[in-house]
Amino acid sequence: MSIVIAARIRILPTSSDSANVPLPPIYAGQPIRASLSIDTSFHWAGEQPKPHHRFKLRFDVEEMVKDWLVSGRKRGDFKATDGGSFNFPITLIALHHGEVSLPKVVITPLPLTGELTMRTMVVPTADTHQVHGAERVLVLPRGGRSTFVVGMGDE
Repeated sequence: MSIVIAARIRILPTSSDSANVPLPPIYAGQPIRASLSIDTSFHWAGEQPKPHHRFKLRFDVEEMVKDWLVSGRKRGDFKATDGGSFNFPITLIALHHGEVSLPKVVITPLPLTGELTMRTMVVPTADTHQVHGAERVLVLPRGGRSTFVVGMGDE
């Protein structure tokens, strides 16, 4: 069985009325609401999937410790169905300013329980497409005033 997976991290507007609202500027160190959505399809290998088939998958939001802090569920298991969708909220915090890529999502299938082939566990094959893979986010530097005290010798 082959599973095709589309994973996407999408930054959400800050207001609850998100229809046609442009995204606000993003600043380094500011928490950003985001959504991780995972869509699955079993129509890839040429065989007809059974309508009741469910596969257990594990997602893992990649650690990008130089670019992002990720708050919320970074790893978890879910049951994938044909044409199914899985969504949950996460919070991102950009650690520096500049153009930054969003974190990647790694999705791996887990072994099928109760099915053995030549005394080994059966694991379905899966291919994950990063829908947000080419997107970059412009993170602005934090505004504000900084005060520095510089010693100029013995005074």
